[in-house]
Amino acid sequence: MKKQLILIGILWLSFSVHAQEPDLNTFDFWVGNWEATWTNENGKVEKAENRIDRILDGKVIQEHFQDASNEYVGRSFSVYNTATNEWNQAYVDTNGIYFHFTGSIENGDPVFKTLPLNKDGKIIVFKMVFRNITETSFDWEWMGSRNNGQDWKTLWKIDYRRI
Repeated sequence: MKKQLILIGILWLSFSVHAQEPDLNTFDFWVGNWEATWTNENGKVEKAENRIDRILDGKVIQEHFQDASNEYVGRSFSVYNTATNEWNQAYVDTNGIYFHFTGSIENGDPVFKTLPLNKDGKIIVFKMVFRNITETSFDWEWMGSRNNGQDWKTLWKIDYRRI
């Protein structure tokens, strides 16, 4: 009986861990045309459009973020890397910013996170978290940490609605 309980425990643990791993479909919810809305630091409501397409035989997710009122454009390419069994994303924008992200699941939410960067003795990490995902909406948070992910601060929160 004790061996059976141990076996059941091992199977449950392996299922729980596996359920948290990203797979080929982790970011499928994101594909589509979206209106993005947020409140800026001055309390003004801002809007942008974000078109997400599957390209290259459906293997790559391409993002087209456009905030016309602030003349900001961002592009990303996300792919499930079958060599490492993880998601990777390259992001660039009109500010000359480049980010390399690795995708995972944290607390049930899809996440893209940067590698730690040592800046002036602080270990900086950024991540974007997709929460409250439905067919027609989700919440997106851009978060930063100055202590290698021990504490996080929300830097930008966007409400997405499908167009």
